[in-house]
Amino acid sequence: MRTWQWYALWAMFLLNTTAGLAILSDASSMAVDLGGATAALASAFVVLMAVADTTGRLFWPSLSDRIGRENVFVAMFLLQAAAFLALPLVPPGTGSFAAFAALSFVVLTCYGGGYATIGALVDAYYGSGDVGTIYGSMVAAAGWRASARPSSSRSPRTRRAPTPRPLRHLGPDASRRRHPARPQGPGPRRP
Repeated sequence: MRTWQWYALWAMFLLNTTAGLAILSDASSMAVDLGGATAALASAFVVLMAVADTTGRLFWPSLSDRIGRENVFVAMFLLQAAAFLALPLVPPGTGSFAAFAALSFVVLTCYGGGYATIGALVDAYYGSGDVGTIYGSMVAAAGWRASARPSSSRSPRTRRAPTPRPLRHLGPDASRRRHPARPQGPGPRRP
């Protein structure tokens, strides 16, 4: 945490996971709302996103062995940013589902690639001595992003009302009511 590279990698990984989770969290409703998909096509879109994630976890590390870890991470970051920023430009409707799915595929491929390459990239910068600790701090970016997701980023179809307090449905004074006591018997015998 004492180098600027750690902060740069953490920020890039945070943005990588933000883009990926933005699509994964509401993939089905996004396919319907933005891509104009039917329910069956939206289900297929969710499967396609899983395939994209898996493809990224296999493709990007193999490419990093050929052209270098830093080059792959930067290329993946720029490609994912371009695809994610192009998503709102796709006009909603059934005819644009293919473009929406292709851009989402690119974003999710880079999302999977981020998880697959960040460990090797940390090793390249800091060596294998503390790679577990530093990798754990990098993955904290993904955890932070997942827990900090505001409900306003959800599509209108998936926004939910606040969860009601327990027992609210029983009436205004339900929390003050006593439940009938269980019958008290002799209980189990102890030897």
